[in-house]
Amino acid sequence: MCYIGWVSKALAVLAAGALALLSACGKQADTAEPESLRIGFLDDPLASLLYVAQEKGMFQHRNLKVTFRNYEGGAYAVRDLRAGELEVAVCTEFVLALQGFRGSELRTIGTIATADNVEVIARADRGIRLPEDLRGRKVGVSKGMNTEFLLGSFLAFHGLRPRDVRIVDHNPSALVAALASGEVDAACLYPPFSYASKRSLGGQALSWAAQGGQDYFFLLTTSTDLLKARPRAFRELLAALLEAETYLAGHEAEVRELLARRFGLASGPLAERLAQIRFQVGLNQELLTVMEDEAHWAMANAVVESAVAPNLFLALSLEPLETLKPDAVGVIH
Repeated sequence: MCYIGWVSKALAVLAAGALALLSACGKQADTAEPESLRIGFLDDPLASLLYVAQEKGMFQHRNLKVTFRNYEGGAYAVRDLRAGELEVAVCTEFVLALQGFRGSELRTIGTIATADNVEVIARADRGIRLPEDLRGRKVGVSKGMNTEFLLGSFLAFHGLRPRDVRIVDHNPSALVAALASGEVDAACLYPPFSYASKRSLGGQALSWAAQGGQDYFFLLTTSTDLLKARPRAFRELLAALLEAETYLAGHEAEVRELLARRFGLASGPLAERLAQIRFQVGLNQELLTVMEDEAHWAMANAVVESAVAPNLFLALSLEPLETLKPDAVGVIH
């Protein structure tokens, strides 16, 4: 056999072997057991990236078996995350900042949305016309949620302190009922509870924006132990949501139809809700700054019993997102 023919035959054998190996690896990956992730969050358009990723098979494509569990707010999802009933809780930055006082067991791997949609809703039939009229009134809020901080900031902007009103603590759905029954004179609420409350009060509802133009953050939160034990699962979760972010930007009409079906909303109300939300997978410096401000507010207002603020940089896990999309991470480090 000539030398050239021998080399050609050898190369062909090597190529066939490589193809067989790749095929075997592919079959092994195809038959691998999907990694399961239980994600808890508020059932609201805020979670649109999660719904898009599920609807379009973006989780399945990455060999993830994702199941959703809905909560009235992120603090309740975090409770179940700590109890081992979830792998991911989607919560606001205020909830995560409060968790920082308990140690560094919980971390966020990224935002999926920011929003400016919290309102203080009052009963006009109680003689309330201006925010200043809340002095001495019963005002409902869900303690431990971002509405607690936002209510405090709202009151301060109008020359009031938390002790100038009578705080009533209920979960969001109970606050809707309490406002409708007259148990409270006003309440600090977010969608869908704010919309339900205004519907129930009809013409007697007064409402004011509570955030002063500062968005809150909707965060994917998990434990440090889970991040160490299952890095691939969280990396693939972020990859799917980055894909969903790109898909949403390029298919707005289709996604709006998907969300309209999911939430039973007409195009007008849905457009109003979506106008208050910005969808982005990221971790930026503003998030850390807001969390630090909220932690100091919590200490100053005896929400927590601590004289020392936690190092909230430890609540951010930058590596998974930085590996996938470095420019999505704007935290100074």
